[in-house]
Amino acid sequence: MQLLATELDYRDVVNEYGYELNQSTLVQCTFANEPCNSEHFTKVITIYGKCWVFNSPYNGKEAKIQTRSGSRSGLTMIFDIQLDHYSKIVQIKELDQTLYGLKIAVHPPYSIARIDEFGFYIPSGLFASVNLFYQKKINAKPPYGFCKDSTEKLHYFEKYSRENCIYECFVYYIRDHLGCMIEEIIPFSFLPYCNLFQLDQVSNLRGKFNRDFFHTCPHCTPSCEEISYDTSVSYAGFLSPNTAEGLANITGHDAAYLRTSSVAVEISYNKLEESVIKDIPEMDVGTLFSNIGGLMGLFAGVSLLSVAEIGDYLVRRLCTLIGSPCVVTSRNVTDRTRIAIVPFKNGT
Repeated sequence: MQLLATELDYRDVVNEYGYELNQSTLVQCTFANEPCNSEHFTKVITIYGKCWVFNSPYNGKEAKIQTRSGSRSGLTMIFDIQLDHYSKIVQIKELDQTLYGLKIAVHPPYSIARIDEFGFYIPSGLFASVNLFYQKKINAKPPYGFCKDSTEKLHYFEKYSRENCIYECFVYYIRDHLGCMIEEIIPFSFLPYCNLFQLDQVSNLRGKFNRDFFHTCPHCTPSCEEISYDTSVSYAGFLSPNTAEGLANITGHDAAYLRTSSVAVEISYNKLEESVIKDIPEMDVGTLFSNIGGLMGLFAGVSLLSVAEIGDYLVRRLCTLIGSPCVVTSRNVTDRTRIAIVPFKNGT
C-alpha cells in the first residue's frame, strides 16, 4: 500500500518513527548520583521530530534541583541514538538532515526550547561535559523600556517570555497560511495536524516569518526578567575499544555499534551563583530637573536670587512708568517706618 504525502499525518509519522526514549535507548541516567529514568522526561512533538524535556514542570513530578556545584552533582546520561535506524535520505533539502548525534538546549522551565537557535550538537562516540552559568537580565520597565512582566499570561503559556510569545506567533502564522498545526505544545482542537506535503512548506514560511517578524509579531517584546544559561562544552572520547568489548558482552550489541551509536552527556552548574545584568535609567525626573536648573545657571546666569532681583527691578520700573509712588514697608524691633519712593520727573 502506497500513501501520498497529503495523506500522512505528521504526528502519526513522528510517533511511529521518531526517537523513543526508553530503557534501551536511555542506557544510564543519574541526577546528583541518584538514578533517574525515561519517566523524568516529557515527550514533545516539534518540527524537529520527537523531543524529550528533562525536569519539565508539566510532567507532574517534583523538579530536581542541583544543590552543589560540580559535575557529579548534575545530570549524567548515556544514550543509544540507534544509528542503524536513521532513514536513507534521497533528497537533501536542509543540512540538518545529514547530521547524526544529539542536539541539546538548556532553557528556563516555563519557556519554550528554541533549539534551532540556542541548541548545541553532540556527535555520537563522544563524551560531552556541559558547564552551565546562570544569567539574569533585568530590563527597564516603562517609561524607560518596553518590557513585559513575566506574570502576564499568553494564550497557551502560564508565564510570559519573548521565546514563548514568538513561538505562539509562529504557530498562528502557520495556522493562517496552511490551515493546520505542526506541534502539540499548542493544540488547536479544531485544526488537523499538518501532513507531510504541508510540512515541506513550513521551511519556506519560516524564512518569510523571520523576515516579516517585526511586522507580524510587534507585541513580542522582551520580558522584564529574562533568564538564560551560558554554556561551555568540552569533549572527550567515549568507549575505548576494550571498554566497548566488555560492554558488548553485557548488552549484546556489537562493539563497533556501541562506539558509533553511543553518546554520553554530563550537564551541571560550574558555580552555584548568578550573574545579574540590570538596566538602570541614566537619570530620573528629579535628576532631569536638577540638570536643567544647573544648565540654566551655567549658560543663562539664572538663579533664585537673580529672579528675585529681576522682579524687584521690574516692579520699580513699572512704578516709574506709571508715575505713582511705590511703598516699601520696613519693620524693626522698635518702630515702623514708611518710606515713600517718589519718582522724579524731568524739570522738577
